[in-house]
Amino acid sequence: MVYLLSVVLLGMFTGRGPTLVAATLTALLWNFLVRAAALHVPHQRRHGLMLFFTYLSCAPMGSLARGCVAQQAAERRRSSGHRALLLTRELANASDFADLLAIVVREVGK
Repeated sequence: MVYLLSVVLLGMFTGRGPTLVAATLTALLWNFLVRAAALHVPHQRRHGLMLFFTYLSCAPMGSLARGCVAQQAAERRRSSGHRALLLTRELANASDFADLLAIVVREVGK
């Protein structure tokens, strides 16, 4: 799980290429260090391939998370701009000073 977490975290900060290389290296490292004694058993080879494809399928998750964070930041900026436009329109439509003061007090209170 530590290897898989490192691949996903790497995907959050780098591109797809380094993440796929890291996924391949961690899967090979896991097979070499932990499962080396069990590789002579035929069904263990299938497990090693399954582990390898699991790493490769989990590698893009970090990139997806990074994209979601960037999209959320863009939405916040866009929302802030919309609120400013709506406030400007509301201030422009104020009929007298009392309405203007009420709008300003309400916005400062928020």
